[in-house]
Amino acid sequence: MKMKTTILLITLLIGFGSAIGQTDKTKKGIKEIIIHYYSVKMVDGMPVKNKLKDCFSCNQGRVFDKNGKELELRFYKADMKNVYGIDKYVYNKQGKKIGSEYFDEKGKHTTDYKYQYDALGRLKFSRAYSKETGKMLYGSEYDYDNRGNQYETASLNKDGEINDYYRREYNIYGLPVLENIVDKNNKPTFKVRYEYMPCGTKDWVDQITYYNGKLSEIRNREVIYYESEKNKQDS
Repeated sequence: MKMKTTILLITLLIGFGSAIGQTDKTKKGIKEIIIHYYSVKMVDGMPVKNKLKDCFSCNQGRVFDKNGKELELRFYKADMKNVYGIDKYVYNKQGKKIGSEYFDEKGKHTTDYKYQYDALGRLKFSRAYSKETGKMLYGSEYDYDNRGNQYETASLNKDGEINDYYRREYNIYGLPVLENIVDKNNKPTFKVRYEYMPCGTKDWVDQITYYNGKLSEIRNREVIYYESEKNKQDS
């Protein structure tokens, strides 16, 4: 069950990472973007970060080379040194990201992910396959609105059948502000709402998250630059 949950989380994070990162036009000079998940407490009527959470999806690090090519997605433990696993991206000869290879915390290659794109170059399908058997484990299909926002993700079971849908609404900066999860019969099962600080920009630092209307966590976005680029930022 733990392995299945891990695979499903990666499959969904591929889609959500694409959705929340779609406003980032270039990563050149950025070494890593880490999303930290914190518990939340109220101070003088305002939500503030409390303790760093420790779970598989709680500290995700997107790693880039100096030219902005995305290399891997790391799933850090709370110590921010060790990992639960690493998803390493695979590119074709034309430089297109066509999938990834997932390695668990012991370095074992357990899962392969395959991507397909639509005519506009947007991610359309992702599938997870067992490295050992080659059989499909899970998958996702993505649809976009007329602004190019990834508004719907359909999660699939091992037979390619739809389990449920993740439907998103966006603000004017292209950031998701509402995510409704419904089952295959369109019955609502879960709702997630997002607020961003600072507001009025796509370059958010804190994402305040509500699960089914309850204030639940704060996700903090940390951007780490290569040293040469950091010097430019500081000057």
